[in-house]
Amino acid sequence: MYTIEPAFPQNLNRFRRLKRSMILLDKNEGIPSFLLGGTQDGEFETSTTFVFDIFY
Repeated sequence: MYTIEPAFPQNLNRFRRLKRSMILLDKNEGIPSFLLGGTQDGEFETSTTFVFDIFY
């Protein structure tokens, strides 16, 4: 299912996109543990960091 969203503000170049993503590996097993990223969004046009836990 797709959603219809309003156009993003032209002064934001990273609006609602996961940028600078990094994968953190478990140091003992060497498998991916976390996905880190940032996005720019919101009423005050600020950046937010996201941390996703990767389960196996």
